[in-house]
Amino acid sequence: KSNGHANLTKYCILTDGLRVSQPRERAITLIRAVRKHDFSHLVSLQHDYLDRYWEASDIEIMGEESIQASLRFMVFQLLQSVGIDEYSNVSAKGLSGEGYEGHYFWDTEIYVIPALQMSQPQMARSLLEYRYRILPYARQRALELGHNKGAAYPWRTISGIECSSYFPAGTAQYHINADIAYSFIQHYLYTGDISFLVYRGAEVIWETARIWLEIGNNTEGRFMIHNVTGPDEYTAIVSNNYYTNVMAKYHLTWAGKLYSLFEETGDIDIMGHVHQLMERIKLDSSEFELMGRAAQTMYFPFDAQRNIQPQDDTFLQKPIWPFETTTEQQYPLLLHFHPLTIYRFQVLKQADTVLAHYLMEEYSTLEVMRNSFDYYELLTTHDSSLSACIYGIMASRCGYPEKAYDYFLESVQLDLMDTHKNTKDGLHMANISGTILSVIHGFSGLRVSDGGLSFRPKLPKAWTGYRYQLQYRHRKLMVEMGEKFTLKLKAGKPLQIKVNDLTYVLKDELCINPIKAVIFDLDGVLTDTSHHHFLAWQVLARELGCDIDLSVKDAVKGISRMESLDIVLKECGLTEKYSHMEKGQLADQKNALYLETIRQFDPSNLAKGALTILEGLKSKGLKLALASASKNAPLLLNKLGITHYFDAVVDPRTIENGKPAADIFLKAAEMLTVEPEFCLGIEDAYAGIESIHSAGMRAIGIGEKTLLTNCKDVYPSLDLLTFLT
Repeated sequence: KSNGHANLTKYCILTDGLRVSQPRERAITLIRAVRKHDFSHLVSLQHDYLDRYWEASDIEIMGEESIQASLRFMVFQLLQSVGIDEYSNVSAKGLSGEGYEGHYFWDTEIYVIPALQMSQPQMARSLLEYRYRILPYARQRALELGHNKGAAYPWRTISGIECSSYFPAGTAQYHINADIAYSFIQHYLYTGDISFLVYRGAEVIWETARIWLEIGNNTEGRFMIHNVTGPDEYTAIVSNNYYTNVMAKYHLTWAGKLYSLFEETGDIDIMGHVHQLMERIKLDSSEFELMGRAAQTMYFPFDAQRNIQPQDDTFLQKPIWPFETTTEQQYPLLLHFHPLTIYRFQVLKQADTVLAHYLMEEYSTLEVMRNSFDYYELLTTHDSSLSACIYGIMASRCGYPEKAYDYFLESVQLDLMDTHKNTKDGLHMANISGTILSVIHGFSGLRVSDGGLSFRPKLPKAWTGYRYQLQYRHRKLMVEMGEKFTLKLKAGKPLQIKVNDLTYVLKDELCINPIKAVIFDLDGVLTDTSHHHFLAWQVLARELGCDIDLSVKDAVKGISRMESLDIVLKECGLTEKYSHMEKGQLADQKNALYLETIRQFDPSNLAKGALTILEGLKSKGLKLALASASKNAPLLLNKLGITHYFDAVVDPRTIENGKPAADIFLKAAEMLTVEPEFCLGIEDAYAGIESIHSAGMRAIGIGEKTLLTNCKDVYPSLDLLTFLT
């Protein structure tokens, strides 16, 4: 007793008969072990555990504190909800609510495990151990579905048996087999753990791959898969669902090449186990040949007119859902319309083809992926919490930075702001994992393949930077994006990586400028012609009987000759006086005055630092283009002696819309054959900065911050851009 009060210490140990044969005895043993230490020792152990977790898993966001807090909430919830052994997995609602009765879905393999794989590979492995443990139930399920052999994993389960009775949107999702195989393969690619692939992954991959040979068939030299449902639950029982066929191809390809991979180890014990396994499941080389042939001839639907991948054979034949007459209160559609009604329209609950492009972009082209994104985005309700994060990741890949961030915000806010009005049923663990992936796979563009690691880094405008840790094949890396993209090898051997398709060797630290091309404006950037333009306009204005002040000098920066003339005429009160033809003559008159002055130009008229930056950029292998509204640009480049630095010069006469429209910068990127997201634009005018941003490019302003208020990075002159060279 203390001060008349009794102190009671209570020890609670939970055990179960699933994990141990004698749970009561196990509990007693654990209590005895715990009682050897006081509470402060247990607190210390927990402290150390969390320190290790955060050191590996934290994602740091610079420049937006609310997003930093939100992401850390999600990273912590992931820790709370993930099973730690082969008997548990991740409930769709985590441990935070009773939604879906605690069942596990394919969300684990496509969303949760990828989020863990990079920082907590042992957790990822435990989740895969669970799939291996329930493999006998998947074999039994295959027999129940009428298959002669192989394994068919359930759509939703806990113990291993199918817990859903609604087959069109559940059982028919055969892609789950490929999703699970994909996750085993990704684990191998990240960790290089050939032993786990041999003793756990191979049996799962081979048994599930057999199902494709039973539900698919070869027609006119093409392998097709009929009567399945893809990820989109608003479209059920279709033929050649693109996602399913893509994932099946990847699955079958790896199933066919695993044996060769194991042989290459030269390990007698490994090959002994492999042969025993093949004998036990009655698998021989003839099936490998069938799998390889099916993979090679897998049919992908394609619509040449739209240049997109149709979601399935008949999707584009259906009418588009009447979005214009659907009220806000009628979403989500599945709560207000019969499934058969929804199935008859082009409408998506969640990412389907877009999800396939995220996971398997090697089976398509950037142009087709972008066109498909544009098409399906208009048809997707995002009624599923699995959707927004995937569209955000692919918006990054397709070069839509603003959309990428909008989708990111949507996924960040889903639970914290209860935007789907169902967080009372529990947190959405797939969305939480997808939000984490939005930073790592989306903004930093991380992908892993048998060729190694690759990145396509981007920085959202709202942030000044981000940083995370990455584990890859016995190595620890730090990844950071700010003014430059930085990779640090904190532990392990050097490795080869790709950044924006360029190959580097990471030995200790790499600082990489993620830009492939720089697109310059001319006037006011590479040379100061703005004063000469103004003088010519001033002379013209005087001939028209008026004077213009210096405010006009800034107003006409970066825009076309005719637009500049309109500003001058307005300043003079002469807007309505001249016809279109007369205006053309006045513009020519001004240009003649301007040409008289610039004919005297030579290399001494280059802006301070211009030559240094041009030489520095070219020495780094960057492509350069000129995007000037001036028709005299080629003459000026020649006078300045810098024509040879430029790979492309845009003719403003070929552009439909002048600055601030994106046309001229997009044309420059096209001429350089560089995606806009990897281009940097340098401008001195407000309209030019708007043009760069509209093109989806990063902008640097040259001039005064008070004038270029639409630009984050403004420098007084080119010679201060030393970070580019």
